[in-house]
Order: sequence, then structure tokens, then C-alpha cells
Amino acid sequence: MKEKLQSVIYNLIDRIDNGFITLDDDESVVDLNLAKNYDKEHFVYVLTRKRNKSNAIIVAYLGDKKDIVIPTHFKDILVTKINWWAFSDLDINSIYIHKEITEIGEGAFSNCSNLRKVSIENQSKLKKIGNKSFYNTKIQELYIPDTVIEIGERAFQDCKELQTVTISKKSNLSRLGRSAFSSTSIEDIYIPKNIDNLSENQFIGCDKLKNVTFDSNSKLKVIGAFCYCSALEKIYIPPTVLKINDGAFEDCHNLKNVYFSVDSNLTTIGTRSFSNCFNLENIFIPRSVTTVGEMVFDGLKYIQISSSHEQKPKDWDDDWNTSNVLVDDSVEWSKRSFYKVRLECIWQ
Repeated sequence: MKEKLQSVIYNLIDRIDNGFITLDDDESVVDLNLAKNYDKEHFVYVLTRKRNKSNAIIVAYLGDKKDIVIPTHFKDILVTKINWWAFSDLDINSIYIHKEITEIGEGAFSNCSNLRKVSIENQSKLKKIGNKSFYNTKIQELYIPDTVIEIGERAFQDCKELQTVTISKKSNLSRLGRSAFSSTSIEDIYIPKNIDNLSENQFIGCDKLKNVTFDSNSKLKVIGAFCYCSALEKIYIPPTVLKINDGAFEDCHNLKNVYFSVDSNLTTIGTRSFSNCFNLENIFIPRSVTTVGEMVFDGLKYIQISSSHEQKPKDWDDDWNTSNVLVDDSVEWSKRSFYKVRLECIWQ
């Protein structure tokens, strides 16, 4: 064990010198003596100070237990963070995180290929779940505490067995990083009101995802998170959304209904945003839309497009429906973007 600890110490000190420790703006490291900061349960700590108060950060675990309980204290000092890569690649089955933990660092449990259960104590103070923190684990369900503000990039990517993610309507979550839940097996997701940007493929490849529910007071401005969600059948676009990104719903093969509010503020529909949505047969484009990209409905066999515009707005791409936009209920076989799609456009 001493040799293992010594090896960890050398590696950690090198990484600490390169900014490895996750510190708040008003927090500083006060004790890097890792050989001393080592408890009987085989957790290794770095001690910090914030506003004249000492805290302990877990930086490594050297034990062999399969079911881990994060200690609340080290030598009467409160444990408040799990540092970057602290448990990565370990053979553990479950983790219990007490309520005083405020941050789970980047890669903390990444590639723990047997990790199936994550329990977070009630009344948690957790604020941040870092990049790749649970990447490629086997967790099956997850509760996000209301206190969490940020979930980092790829935090739960490739958690193939993750089916249930519970987020309450009281959630303070405001940032969901790139590919945060990509390639998981979640079936339903609630997007809390403070999320204003879903433009980074947060749910790409979630082929079991059927239902997406936005808070009724959603502040969402940009949406581009659901391509390759082949089980998704319907989507309601909140009225606050200004832009549907390129490829936002591409290859959502079972998408049948796209709903816009009568007071929609949407201005832009990006290139290929609904391409290969084979079951989408009609859509109403809000009057607020001024820009439509190329090949928006590429790959569809038939679609009826309705709009309250009197004529094609000038910033709609000429190839948004292959040839110029059709009017007066005319019907035409497309030539390029739709590959022989029967297209009908109705200006209302």
C-alpha cells in the first residue's frame, strides 16, 4: 500500500502543479502533504481554505471496496469536493455522496465500468457535476439535486444503461454541457426553465428518448440537441426559442409532430434540421421565421408545409425545398435536396 500511495503522490503532485485541483475563486490550497492526508479507509485528500474555513478535497482512493461511501470529514475537516479523476477507472459498484459535497470534478468516476448506482443524500448542496464525471459507467438511474447549476460536457455520455434521469421543477440547473447525456438510454427528460441553450448535441444518439418536456416558463433560446433520437415522436418548441440549429432533429426517424406556439419568436430554421424525419408529414412554420437553411426536410417522402407568410421571405435559402418555394397549393417533384420527395407548400 505504501508503494501505491507513493506512486499516487508523485502523479498527483505533478498534476496539482499544473492546476489539477478544482478551487473556487476565493479558495486556496493549504496542505499538499498527501502522505499525511491519508485515512484508514484509503482516501487521499488535499486541504484547502476558504473564507477562513478549512475544507478537504478527495483526490484519490487506494482501497479495494466495491461500494464506496464518501466520508463526511477528514480529521474533523469537512469534505466538500471530489476532485478530477479521483475514482476514474476503478472497479466499484456503487457510490454514496453525502449532502455537503458541492462539486464532482472532471472525470471523477469516468470509465468505472461496473458502477451501477449513484446515491446522493437528501438536501444536497451539490452545484456542479464536471465534464466526463460519469462517462462510460453503467448507472441506471439518476436524481439531479435542485441545487445543481451546471452539468459539464459529456458528463454522462455513453452510459448505455442510464434510463431514468429525474430533474424536479424546482431545479436551478442553467447549463447543460456538450453531449452531456449523449448515447444513453433515457426515455423521458424534463428541461428546467433556466436552461437557455441546447445547441451542443446534449442528447445526440439517445435512441430510446420518446418524450422531451420543457418547463412552461422555459427561457430556451437555441435548440440543437436531439439528432439521431430515433424514438422521439413529438416535440413542442417553446415560444422563447429563436433558432433551431443545423441538424437539430436530423435522423429522428419517428418524429411525427412538431408544435410551435402561436406566439413563437422563432427566426431561424437551420440546414438539415429535420432531414430524414421520415414520419413527419406536415409542419406549420411560424410567421416570425425569416431564415431557413438548405435541405431542411431532406430525405422525406412527402411533407405538407404551411405558413402564414404571404410569400417566401428573402432570407430563406432557395434550396430549402430544393427548387424555389412553391405557392398556391402547387405540387412538384423535387430535384436535389429531397431526392424525389413529393412536396406541397401552402401559404395561408
